[in-house]
Amino acid sequence: AAAGVVLQFWIGPIPIVVIYQIPIRILGDAMIEAKATGKIGALATWKLGDAYVEWNEHSGWKRGRMDPKFTWSHQLDGDLTLQAAASLSIIPSVELSLLRIVTAGFTMTPNVRAAASGSLKEKQLCADLFYRVHGDIYASINMNIPFISSLNWKYGPHSLFDTKEQNIGHKCIRKDKEAFA
Repeated sequence: AAAGVVLQFWIGPIPIVVIYQIPIRILGDAMIEAKATGKIGALATWKLGDAYVEWNEHSGWKRGRMDPKFTWSHQLDGDLTLQAAASLSIIPSVELSLLRIVTAGFTMTPNVRAAASGSLKEKQLCADLFYRVHGDIYASINMNIPFISSLNWKYGPHSLFDTKEQNIGHKCIRKDKEAFA
């Protein structure tokens, strides 16, 4: 946190000092989830042919000839799905302090969030980007004079504004099967 003296002077024997601080916090998180499913097997088709017995008075008994045919085919199917999200906030604050007794500050919290999802079966990857900004103010008085008086007062943090989450954009990429292979 950057800090510095804004103003410094004396009123008689009492020093008056106004100090500023600009602390910055960085918050981030990420999540990735992938699921894969697969199915493998074989499909068998058996055609046995004609199996019958027939009689007529000119030729007598006649039997159909079985001519079995066996065909096999492989079965393969699967899918891979992906869900991912990431968030980043760089949170600056500005704080002024008078003798470290009276303190007032402002915090602004901008946040950017990205979410992506895709499926190999659908040959598609989509992403959304969002932002949100909110600002808070706070103040406090902390005075402690031994054996005489003590004052501890806090105000906030209270919200000054909040944009709520806004969608910056939605984009999908669709590829043919060969591009994903």
